[in-house]
Amino acid sequence: MKRSPALDFLRGAAAFAVAVPHYLTTNAPFRPTADAVAVAGVEVFFVLSGFVLAPQIVDWVIGKPWRNLGVFLTRRWMRTIPPYVVALVVVALMTGNLLTADFLRYLFYIENLFGAANRIDFYPVAWSLAVEEWFYLLFAPLLFLVGRLVGRSDRRLDAAFAVIVIVAVAALRFIFAPHDWDLDVRRVTLFRIDSIVWGYLLYLMLEKRPAPSLDTPAGSRRLVALAVLVATATAAEIWVAGLAVGGSVAAQQAFPFSSALFGMAGVGFFRQADEAFRGRLLSAFSFWLGRISYSAYLFHILVVMALKPRIADWPIALQLALYLAIVSGLSTLFWRAFERPILAARPNYVRGRRETVEATPVLQGSLAASALTPASFPERGKGRSWLPPLGLALALIGAATLARNAFMANEPYLFYPALVVTAVIALALAERSGRFAGGAGLAARTLFLFALALPFADAFYRSSTGMPIAGSVAEPTYAYRAARENPAAFAMWWFYYLNEWIRDDGIRKTIEEPDPQKKLPFVLVPGSSGRMFDTTIRINSAGFRGPEIASEKGNRFRVVALGESQTFGPTLRDGEKPWPEQLQGLFAGASCSRPVEVVNAGTEAYTLEDNLERMRRDILPLNPDLILSTHGMNGLLALGLRQQAEPNEPGVRPRASALLGRAILAFERALHELRTRHEAPPAPPPLLSDEALLQTRYAEAYRKLIALTRENRIPLALATSSMAISEGSPREVKDFYGAVFKPIDDIIAANAAHNRLVRLLAAQSGVPLIDAAVGLDGAWDDDLYLDIVHFTDRGNRREAELIFRDLLPILESEGLRCSRP
Repeated sequence: MKRSPALDFLRGAAAFAVAVPHYLTTNAPFRPTADAVAVAGVEVFFVLSGFVLAPQIVDWVIGKPWRNLGVFLTRRWMRTIPPYVVALVVVALMTGNLLTADFLRYLFYIENLFGAANRIDFYPVAWSLAVEEWFYLLFAPLLFLVGRLVGRSDRRLDAAFAVIVIVAVAALRFIFAPHDWDLDVRRVTLFRIDSIVWGYLLYLMLEKRPAPSLDTPAGSRRLVALAVLVATATAAEIWVAGLAVGGSVAAQQAFPFSSALFGMAGVGFFRQADEAFRGRLLSAFSFWLGRISYSAYLFHILVVMALKPRIADWPIALQLALYLAIVSGLSTLFWRAFERPILAARPNYVRGRRETVEATPVLQGSLAASALTPASFPERGKGRSWLPPLGLALALIGAATLARNAFMANEPYLFYPALVVTAVIALALAERSGRFAGGAGLAARTLFLFALALPFADAFYRSSTGMPIAGSVAEPTYAYRAARENPAAFAMWWFYYLNEWIRDDGIRKTIEEPDPQKKLPFVLVPGSSGRMFDTTIRINSAGFRGPEIASEKGNRFRVVALGESQTFGPTLRDGEKPWPEQLQGLFAGASCSRPVEVVNAGTEAYTLEDNLERMRRDILPLNPDLILSTHGMNGLLALGLRQQAEPNEPGVRPRASALLGRAILAFERALHELRTRHEAPPAPPPLLSDEALLQTRYAEAYRKLIALTRENRIPLALATSSMAISEGSPREVKDFYGAVFKPIDDIIAANAAHNRLVRLLAAQSGVPLIDAAVGLDGAWDDDLYLDIVHFTDRGNRREAELIFRDLLPILESEGLRCSRP
């Protein structure tokens, strides 16, 4: 079939009819009209796909040699799968789902084969692509086999087979359709494959009926009649879709047929209007729009994720203008550099044993196209020198080695240029690859595009919150319920969280520096600040998180909360506060005989031994009235309460490219899981006796803290520590957190041993005990934890309330009376 500018225009318009509503509805209240436009765009795609594929099926596959069936499938797969895989990998990276089970189901187009199988629908446009792929795989091969069996290849057989498929799928929907119509029916391959068959049937109906010229009365009348049909079908589609979404069973059964009518009316109208699109400028624009339609459909969701959070406060017209410009530019670049060479390399159909026929005009001007013609190959041994290719190959190895070393050493300013140079050399080498120039050229072009796009993708990623960027697709997965009980999703959340600390422009880089005395792992930089997720963390001039501390405390009763990162508080959003600041708020609302000041002396990664050094340096000079010890997780391994070593598995490391580093980590972890899949998990550790507990380094560090506070006549209170899970938590919840924190049973036992140790030491020494673990430890199902130990804002509030409750009698013993707020 001759390429139609009108149908290309319709194809592009349908793609952007999906892309624009997706921008409007992302991170926004539900908009039924916008959603209906996107649904309509997809339905037009289906019918148009069947219509334009029909000539290949009926003319070059049915009744033709077996080879042509393979050519048909190969041509479709070369057209659709490579761009899809690129887009899927990038979306999976951006949303934290690379190499998950959901990713693999997307990769093989089985995420919605019989029903919605994925836990997280992180690439929501993929369902329609799965319908397309299964149509290629089932419809044409089955029709080919039926034609062979009955010895026929005529249009009656083609039409009868199409009608049988439509009736069969409709019967399946009527008999087996589940309750969730949108997720488990409208977007399920088994129930929607007939939507493309309608377009195939439309072609058979119109094949022998050429569209009359628009210059004739008959042509004008037909165009008007089709316009009326399109308007009627559009109204019917919107009405039926609205009823279907509202739960009407009859409308849900009618929706595929109203969608088919709508799509067929649209295709018929634009087919009749093709003559109006033949002008030089309009046809050029239409052909361009058709060429970029697939890339726009695949990649627009990436642009939405990266762009909308940054321009959400712009006027909507400017937002859409920039969005459409970026989608169009990216799609054009991708089509020219990636899609077009692949299309030029597709095999052609055969009439007989020797005669081959091109189904579409050969694309000229590309490396792949020119390299596939035999005349382009120089004769072996003539005019060829091995020295230039050898030099280029050595240069390629050198540039690639430099890029690799810069990547591993976390040197982005050297890595990105080295990667671009590597791609340029690869392009030059591909020109000299002879018969392999087609594949080599495609690989080199892909590498060049990747090298150019990677810095921008990393910039978007590094400036993101670190949580899954597709906020409307996947919520932060730090909780068991939020992650839909999926340990892999939690592991990726932990990657995000940890990356906020270790990346070059992360919080650690801005608020921490090496210890000048070389005794501590690091020290906090006084007067510094940095962004973590969507909040700013500030270190005051004394080197503590929180507001400024007066050098003279005056009449204030100063409480210093000495602890780890749980006390420091890795908050996520502006307005959230760590528990010491929330405790300060509770005292501010209470009526106390003296003002109470709470100092946050928590430091991430510090153990109790490290905080003993900090006590001497920074806390004793503050002349505190009470030290509140809140230690736990950081010392479990270092100070002897853990009984099993950390597993030797791939971990998060800073790399020159955050996205590439994350992809490599995902592969490393997948390989590690593959290698260790048959290893039995470690047995739960034996219970430490009280005598053994009191002989650990942790016990010795606590005794030193007690002695130090008594030596300086400062009251001390010891607090127990809490985690999201405890020994009584369900096994599946333990395994959920155990995807990151390993071995999980040893960690749980060590935390329980730590709390037992704190209670023993408090009883032996007479130091007041704050049992904060009661009401917090093991509360995995109450949205209190970001991970196994760090609190959400709700968790910080709960911790502050528990400590405030137990502090009141301790303060009263020190002569400070407070009433509850």
